[in-house]
Amino acid sequence: MRLNKKSLIFASGMMLTLFVLTTSVLLLVMRHYTVESVRQQSLLQSRLLLHQMVLLDQHQPELKAQWKKGLRRLQGMKDAHIFRGEAVRQQYGPGTPDAQPADPLERTVLATGQAVMDITYADFQPVFRHVIPWRMDSDPSIDCSQCHQAAPDAVLGGISIRLDTTALTTGAKVIVGSITLIFILFTLFLLWLLQRITTPIVETAHDIHRSVEQAISGDFSGQISTRSEDEIGDIAKSFNTLTLFLNRDLREIRTNVAQLLRCENTRAKNLLASTTRMVDGLIEVSHFKQTIEGDEHRMDVYRRLARVLSDDFLVEHFSLYEVDHNKKRILPLMVDHDTADSVHWCDPQIQIRSESCRACRTGQITTNLEEPEICPCFRSHDERYVFHLCIPVIQSGRVGSIVQLVFHQEEADELMKSRPILEAYLREAAPVLEAKRLMDKLKETTLRDPMTGLHNRRFLEEYMETLLASQSRRDTPMGVLMLDVDYFKKVNDTLGHQAGDELLKGVARILKNSVRAADLVIRYGGEEFLILLQDVDPEHLLQVAEKIRAKVEEQEFQLPGHVLHKTISIGASLMPEDGDTLWQVIKFADVALYQAKEQGRNRVIRFDPEMWQDKGEY
Repeated sequence: MRLNKKSLIFASGMMLTLFVLTTSVLLLVMRHYTVESVRQQSLLQSRLLLHQMVLLDQHQPELKAQWKKGLRRLQGMKDAHIFRGEAVRQQYGPGTPDAQPADPLERTVLATGQAVMDITYADFQPVFRHVIPWRMDSDPSIDCSQCHQAAPDAVLGGISIRLDTTALTTGAKVIVGSITLIFILFTLFLLWLLQRITTPIVETAHDIHRSVEQAISGDFSGQISTRSEDEIGDIAKSFNTLTLFLNRDLREIRTNVAQLLRCENTRAKNLLASTTRMVDGLIEVSHFKQTIEGDEHRMDVYRRLARVLSDDFLVEHFSLYEVDHNKKRILPLMVDHDTADSVHWCDPQIQIRSESCRACRTGQITTNLEEPEICPCFRSHDERYVFHLCIPVIQSGRVGSIVQLVFHQEEADELMKSRPILEAYLREAAPVLEAKRLMDKLKETTLRDPMTGLHNRRFLEEYMETLLASQSRRDTPMGVLMLDVDYFKKVNDTLGHQAGDELLKGVARILKNSVRAADLVIRYGGEEFLILLQDVDPEHLLQVAEKIRAKVEEQEFQLPGHVLHKTISIGASLMPEDGDTLWQVIKFADVALYQAKEQGRNRVIRFDPEMWQDKGEY
């Protein structure tokens, strides 16, 4: 129920109650006034009439009837009846018949000596009857004992007067009606005034309620009308100013946030909710960036990004790729939450030819939502998941990574709404990934020989524990080959260092091509190389060594202005058969290499404990 309606009902109820109470009191007062006026009038008239009647009764009885007829002409007088009491009847006789008590009321007055009043209705008109006793002592100015022989308090008789109260009643009704009419008019005026006062309050409150509901739904443009120049008008003006500032500031905030997210600032239905969602997204992006900056490796960053895609964006199928621009290939890192080394939602050719990936080639977001078959390399393995969104991550001005999302039609709208936040995540991740990539490259440079591309001795020292832990888990032998190019110093001295460098590069290529991917080839120093062979027995160890020796011997090394044949000497040892520690086994392989040199070079020598003269602990 609205306020003005409740106010009118309350005011009407109060005025009705006041009207009923006032009218009741007024009616009681008017009735009392009427009765008292008639009573006083009847008392006065009763004395006059009684005196005249006594005189007529004693001196001119023949005029008594005419006198009674004349009473009816008196104002308000209907009739009068004088009757004798017992004392008078005993002294003077019963008198005429109309001198006798006419009804029980008159007889009661004679018996009690008390006046009685009564109101009756004749033809719906009120008639006042007053029966008054006349005693010996009723009027001190009249000496009744001169004519009557009775006790001092004896009732000599009485008079019954009937008066017409129509005039008084009518006057009372007119007064009550006038007061009622005035009261009704005053009530209507008061209700009109109350409604005029409350209407601006109610309408302003209604407008505020409507504007607040709009604000809850995100629309802060609601304005309310100023209906008065009092406090209510001030409230309306202040509220309009508040909504104006809120609407303007929220739009400015949303515009700034949209610029940060680099998305189109479209007009949202719920300005507050959309702005809050965008700000919350930026906060999460900021926390994400702070977290990944503390990660040690690039894969840690990619794993966190995968968790964001899965937990925050609810993407079930996705792939994370890294682009190797030097080799012009794309490396799959994660597919559907798991690390991977092969593609699943793309043609495998992108692994060997990065230009076949449209997102990598153009550096632009690629999706088949609006343009089907925009990328021929996309492969769907589920009849529902037929849409893809590939977002390139720009690092140092070129595509460094690619995030591929695979989804179905029902997920498309929500994913497109979340796309600006997702792109913000990727923009913040880009410099972190680039920094860690450069750090990894720098670290890789310090752990590799720049000339041959092989790991160096520092790599062996740094990853020694990792290698041994892996060896311990497999619980298999590890073979060690120590290799040295025969008469390498002569090449430098006679053909120059450039020729020597080319020779070492050629030998390094032979070594890498002669072992498995799990084996480790290290340039140990100068013309010395070290090979660690996983899971080998003594026979296989010597076979590999002999194969390497034969290939080096057969190889024609193309040097600047020369074709050169070279040989290599190899020492072999086995862990844990020859030693318990890796450095010990490496030392024993070096001892065997020394024996190969001593025995004429270009040969493979397996370590024998007899070669180690120092029996103490290495």
